[in-house]
Amino acid sequence: MKWLLAYVLLNHWFVFSQTERILVLAPVCSKSHKISFMPIVEALAEKGHQVTVVTPFSPENQKPNVKEIVLKKNALMEIDTDWFEIQKQNILKVFTWTITVFRTTMKDGYDILMSNEEFQEVLRSRDVDLVIVDAILNDFVLPIIDHINVPFIFYCPASGVPWVMDMLNVPQEYASVPVGMGDYGSQMTFMQRMGNFLSTELFFLVRKAFWLNMLKDVTNKDFPNSRSISEIERDSQLCIINSHPATAWARPLPQNVIPIPALHTRPPKPLPQALRTLADEADQGFIVFTLGSAIPVSSMPEKMVKIFIQVFSRIPQQIFWKWERSSVLMEKLPANVKILEWLPQQDLLGHHNARLFISHGGLIGIQETVYHGVPLLGLPFGNDQRGNLAKASEEGYGLKLGWDDLTEELLYDTIQSLLHNASYKENATRLSKIMQHQLMPGREIGVYWVEHVLRHGGKHLHSVSKNLPFYQHHLLDVWLFLIFTSMTTFFGIFKLTTCLARKTVKFRKEKTQ
Repeated sequence: MKWLLAYVLLNHWFVFSQTERILVLAPVCSKSHKISFMPIVEALAEKGHQVTVVTPFSPENQKPNVKEIVLKKNALMEIDTDWFEIQKQNILKVFTWTITVFRTTMKDGYDILMSNEEFQEVLRSRDVDLVIVDAILNDFVLPIIDHINVPFIFYCPASGVPWVMDMLNVPQEYASVPVGMGDYGSQMTFMQRMGNFLSTELFFLVRKAFWLNMLKDVTNKDFPNSRSISEIERDSQLCIINSHPATAWARPLPQNVIPIPALHTRPPKPLPQALRTLADEADQGFIVFTLGSAIPVSSMPEKMVKIFIQVFSRIPQQIFWKWERSSVLMEKLPANVKILEWLPQQDLLGHHNARLFISHGGLIGIQETVYHGVPLLGLPFGNDQRGNLAKASEEGYGLKLGWDDLTEELLYDTIQSLLHNASYKENATRLSKIMQHQLMPGREIGVYWVEHVLRHGGKHLHSVSKNLPFYQHHLLDVWLFLIFTSMTTFFGIFKLTTCLARKTVKFRKEKTQ
């Protein structure tokens, strides 16, 4: 009996502690994307899984059970982009530019990935049990996964990306959920709802008709027998999405889409001594100013730099300003401005003297400022930033300004409002408590679902609606039938009533005569 019990316990331990080989593919990504998914990678590694991560970024430190393949180039950064000029263009030019950049980026991303010898070794060995794919701009890896023939899941680092929602069969709530690139809140006008619908459907059409076909042509030289990308993407077991109602619009999600809020957020760590002294001694608090990892602040036009310098010279708060390279403009700064090539953003936002975060409105930074309960001033460029800031304004913890409208007085007045109107801090604190009130840490939720797929697959989480043709999914045939039968019935009743009326009139006339 003891031997039987020992066998059962040993077998139970083996089944639930079995480690797997996991490949994480994010050949095209920003630094913030990697920051957002690495907590899951590290948690999987801590449980004994062997994880290989492919990105264009070198590891900050070596982790046990984690192997990082670093690509020589980042296709996302190869495009020479003047963000300050692009945001001035009309919506049609921005749309056309976006499609062109996306196609070029993914084509270059594929070539960079396939030229890496370490990745080629992974392909030759096929020593992989599961693939995790960054869902944004990495469509070109799907034929590779089809070739390896292993299950895969998506990780989406942004909330509500339209084409990701579409391929996951998430209902498109055009009337109540703004598209991430939109510049409006959930209470939309008729024209905004129409724009929400038309812009998204047009994007889907362009993606399926041109974007995916182009990528298939590119990948066919190496994987001629792979299925179409649109067919492969619907085979994903599930998708982990970086989303939380505090920073993203609430929407219905199918069971194969797992929202996990702000995996990367955490309590602050001690600041480096020089920064700690400045932060601690900031009696009026301090402001953090950065435009994230993808947009260099040092590319800001001289006129705008001078506006910020003038405004900062008029306020008593300490300023921590992320600035990447030397400039004559930055040689004579107000005494309260500290220039940093890199700054520990979360540790600053988590400091008790943090008063305001000035940002471009990227989701990672917004999640950090909400997590730490700091009001936000957003100056967006494009992508999902406008939608993120529309949500911040609607929730009452942030304000948005446009780069074209920026003046010294407007910037000064907006900063003063955010610093001295208590409602912004109160709303930021309220949302911070909501975001931090979780059943279990996000990284543990992520590990649970990855291991769930490893053990059981994810097809049981899928709705059969994804296999229905468009007219069935949207009940167009039912509506047509109901309209037809209603009209037929109405017409029949009308004809019958008319006929009876005529006969009645005729009968009365005959009776009178």
